[in-house]
Amino acid sequence: MTTSRKPEPHPREQEPPAAFPAAFPAAFPAAFPAAFPAARPATSPAAAAATPPFPGRHLAPPVIEAHDIHTRFGQQVIHAGIDFTIRRGELVAVIGGSGSGKSTLLREIVGLQRPTSGSVKLLGEEVWSDDEAGLDAVRQRVGMLFQDGALFSSMSVGENIAVPLREHTQLDHEMIRQLVKLKMALVGLKETDACKMPSELSGGMRKRVGIARALSLEPEILFLDEPTSGLDPVTARQFDQLLLSLNRSLGITVLLITHDLDTLVGIISRIIVIGSGRIIADGTLDVVRQTDDAWLKSYFESRT
Repeated sequence: MTTSRKPEPHPREQEPPAAFPAAFPAAFPAAFPAAFPAARPATSPAAAAATPPFPGRHLAPPVIEAHDIHTRFGQQVIHAGIDFTIRRGELVAVIGGSGSGKSTLLREIVGLQRPTSGSVKLLGEEVWSDDEAGLDAVRQRVGMLFQDGALFSSMSVGENIAVPLREHTQLDHEMIRQLVKLKMALVGLKETDACKMPSELSGGMRKRVGIARALSLEPEILFLDEPTSGLDPVTARQFDQLLLSLNRSLGITVLLITHDLDTLVGIISRIIVIGSGRIIADGTLDVVRQTDDAWLKSYFESRT
């Protein structure tokens, strides 16, 4: 949806407007633009857990394809031939020892860091053969949650969530306000949280704000880097259930980097394990547990 109104300046180029009062309007618009079809009720964790996995997942088209990825930093080899495919609707975790290249691989997939060789397809588009405009268009179809949320410290919660909408759409101010409200509700934030600053938030709330911002452009894929790192066990499990709800109720493909075994046990349907620059295991938790690898054995034994 577009309007004839001139785009507003990026929030960082102007004084932050008093755009997100403590109370939002009570009602949503009767209809949202076709580009933002997310006016769906949020699913509770209990309902999400009872919902069967995304239907037809085994027949779904691939949305992430990594082929023969090699990455070197000088003489140091990080990846030595990474190959995998992730299909629409999957909820996948990547694990591996420190320095195994998990976060590097994530940056290569989303087009933030070029691998030494190999190819990456994201939503059917070649990430590293596209021009910058093409790559930017693909990035707008995915959401990313960095560690600790990576919020703009000088902006309120509402302003943080609105940044992608202001940068990449021509929506007017009121529609952006309504969409921000929708995303906040989707991740379990209160309307009154919109005016809070990042410094006033707990770790779990910062993660939720980061997720809400990542969802602002209706992504088809959600990438997360250590989403439960630094959270207490109760908050971490609540965050897991939020991810499961988004995956099952909205059909969003989720790829996350994690060390959290409770996350793997609780919500993950597929685990990719990186070791010695290659994929050493790829499958369900039971399949990965049976893999004859020293690091994997110590990983599981240390948490029993």
